[in-house]
Amino acid sequence: MSRIEDAVTQKADAIVLGMGDPAQMTKGLDAAKAAGIPVFGLDAGVADGVTLNITSDNEALGQMSAHYLAEAIGGKGNVIMFTHDPHPGVRARGAAAAAEFAKYPDIKIIEKKHIEVPGPVDFARSLTQDLLTAHPDGEIQGIWAGWDEPALGAVQAIDAAGRKGIVVVGIDGTDFAKAEILKGGVFGATVQQDFDGMAKQLSDIVEQDLNGSKPDKNLVTIPGQLIAKDNVI
Repeated sequence: MSRIEDAVTQKADAIVLGMGDPAQMTKGLDAAKAAGIPVFGLDAGVADGVTLNITSDNEALGQMSAHYLAEAIGGKGNVIMFTHDPHPGVRARGAAAAAEFAKYPDIKIIEKKHIEVPGPVDFARSLTQDLLTAHPDGEIQGIWAGWDEPALGAVQAIDAAGRKGIVVVGIDGTDFAKAEILKGGVFGATVQQDFDGMAKQLSDIVEQDLNGSKPDKNLVTIPGQLIAKDNVI
């Protein structure tokens, strides 16, 4: 929030909010609005004071990853979800994933756990260790993570425990996720986000706005791509 106010003080022509929840930055957004400085979101959220937010189609990311997991476990079993509701995008993914799991009568979400940030890998690893203790062998079939870092933490804990029969999915398409998927272990899939495409399109939108061509909507969504072992790039 203070950085937005700093940018206002410096009389910036435009401000780009990278990630984060604009609902937590109302004071800075109000200052920018009062100064007539447009604020754009890059994988952030839509809120009063944000001219436009460009992000992945987070509902589609959640649905695709959950569908893969549901099919990978044969449409039945117990699933744990790793979420982070303070981030609007991750919150949307989680809601869409839960809705997808609900389509499978024999899939049960037995736990929904908030992942702390920073340190999501370590937090998820420790949390998964506790969950593996609480749910003995055969009681967990899948772990859905709202992004790749907690998915990696879950994979590390599962591998360390020597547990089998669990499939983990994440979202982002990070290099470390792809490397794990190629191993053919418990990390089943991720969903690639087109961050370069988002940044390029937002750059064009900001330039057009500064030249007087205002956007006609406040949200632009970019599709993602499911990445599994057969199409890792």
